[in-house]
Amino acid sequence: MGGGRGEAIGERWEVTEGADDIQDKQTLLLIVSVCQITRFIEKIAGSTVMGQEGFRSLIVWQRSRDLAIKLYRLFPYQHRRSANGLIEQIHRSAVSVPGNIAEGDERQTDREAVQYFYIAKGSLAELRTQLDIAYHADLLTDDQWAYLDKECEEIGKMLGGLIKARKR
Repeated sequence: MGGGRGEAIGERWEVTEGADDIQDKQTLLLIVSVCQITRFIEKIAGSTVMGQEGFRSLIVWQRSRDLAIKLYRLFPYQHRRSANGLIEQIHRSAVSVPGNIAEGDERQTDREAVQYFYIAKGSLAELRTQLDIAYHADLLTDDQWAYLDKECEEIGKMLGGLIKARKR
């Protein structure tokens, strides 16, 4: 387990995804406790204790960055004109999600961070809408649509968990 808030929270999401039995739930409770202790120490010290990599250690940031990269590769530059701006909007929304997660994680307070995480969640909803339109405009195959929609849904759940954890 990492020593900083970013690492502990990042690992928390990995545990949450498979928390089906008692041992996994106990591990999750331990990780939540470590996060709370870390936050308490930060308040006393007046500084932020972070992992070496900061936001880059957050699994939700990594997954949203990877999704943005996949979308850039799926819709290269030459497709932008033919889709009348839809592809450009998909690119912007996709890049906005990890960007706002990073900016939020670097903020001084959890309250500020949560505001940016909500913005990331809004950008993710915008992206899902644009992907839905792209699918119905026959720009995505059934398999591409199913994968992308599921990935967006999972990232949204992770963001919700991050918001909940940082609100405490």
